[in-house]
Amino acid sequence: MATTAISSPRGLDAVYYMVRDVERARYFYEEVLGFEPSFVSEAGEWIGVEYEMPSGQTFGLGKNDTMTWRPSGGAMISVDDVAELTRRVFEGGGKVIAGPFESPVCFVSMCEDTEGNTFSLHHRKDGSVG
Repeated sequence: MATTAISSPRGLDAVYYMVRDVERARYFYEEVLGFEPSFVSEAGEWIGVEYEMPSGQTFGLGKNDTMTWRPSGGAMISVDDVAELTRRVFEGGGKVIAGPFESPVCFVSMCEDTEGNTFSLHHRKDGSVG
């Protein structure tokens, strides 16, 4: 029986969260966390926004009325000041699930956005990203 080689992952090109309310989600990520849109789709089957990270990856938020919404999660967002952004999450209508706390290699808070998606605010002590 012949086997087919499976290509191994090379990295993450993008992380997307499904949202119920694009305007509310954009406010949270742009006004609370400071993201700047690199692409916006306001019409068509997919409505949403993309944010290009300085390290080259893309983070996107959107909705498609032909798909059932479900919470997404798992992104660790690299930030300079975890404590400050954790405070802004709380004040901006998000939830702080845990943290901020310190590990031997990083600072992290686990949070939930206004759409019910979970994410972490993360800062590596060595300053690296990605």
